[in-house]
Amino acid sequence: MLARCIIYSMNIEALKLIMVQRGLTQADLARITGLSRQAVSLWFQKDHENQMVNIHTSNLIHLAEVLNLNVERLINVPDVLSTKEKRDELSARFLWDKVFENLEGFFCACVRGEPRAIARVVENFGMFDSAKIIGKNVWKKFDRFKKWLHPVRRKECEQIWTLQKSLKLI
Repeated sequence: MLARCIIYSMNIEALKLIMVQRGLTQADLARITGLSRQAVSLWFQKDHENQMVNIHTSNLIHLAEVLNLNVERLINVPDVLSTKEKRDELSARFLWDKVFENLEGFFCACVRGEPRAIARVVENFGMFDSAKIIGKNVWKKFDRFKKWLHPVRRKECEQIWTLQKSLKLI
């Protein structure tokens, strides 16, 4: 009796983001998962509808295990990347001057706490909302990223930061 092969859909954009965060190449991914480089390469070569690629369930589970992730991280579309319209809107907001190559690189720079990336988020959302999105780095690293802010926005943020500091909320 032949074993049934179950195919599942994996979100390739989620995998790309994870690879960028961890500095992995397609060859690295093939090596750590034990899959062929050709199999991994196929995931990235096709123009997939809704950014989903088919993958055997056993390979999906193994991939999640070697990356130390929940399977859901590989199958769910990150909400901010879920549609072309959302990607285009975010690209216009954050990639307008090509400082960051793509949204994945920008998001990774935010996670790493890079001053230019934090400044970009603050420019778009302000100090309080940015702190909700990125975390306390917005307050802690203000002196490092404020030079990247537009002068008018910088002045507003300096006033807010000074007030927060005087109230010992930072």
